[in-house]
Amino acid sequence: MTITFRRALLVGASLLMPAAAFAQTGDGTAAHAHAQEVVRREPGFSVEGHLATLHYKRASDRAHQREGLLKLAEQLLAEETT
Repeated sequence: MTITFRRALLVGASLLMPAAAFAQTGDGTAAHAHAQEVVRREPGFSVEGHLATLHYKRASDRAHQREGLLKLAEQLLAEETT
C-alpha cells in the first residue's frame, strides 16, 4: 500500500518521529506503543516508503530519521522472536 504525502505527514508528525526518538533513547515500551499505532493506521507502512515522502534540506537529517526508524523496526522484530 502506498501512503499519500498528506497521510505520511499526519502519521509522521504524531507517531513516527516520537517512535524513532524513543527507539534511539532505548525506551522500547513507548517506541513499541507508537509503532503499533502506526501499523494500525497504515498496515502497508514501510520505512523506505515513508522516507521517500520526507524532504529534508540536509541529507544527514534524513539519515538520522532513517536510523531511528530502522532501530525501531529492529527492536520490534527482536520482541517478536522472543
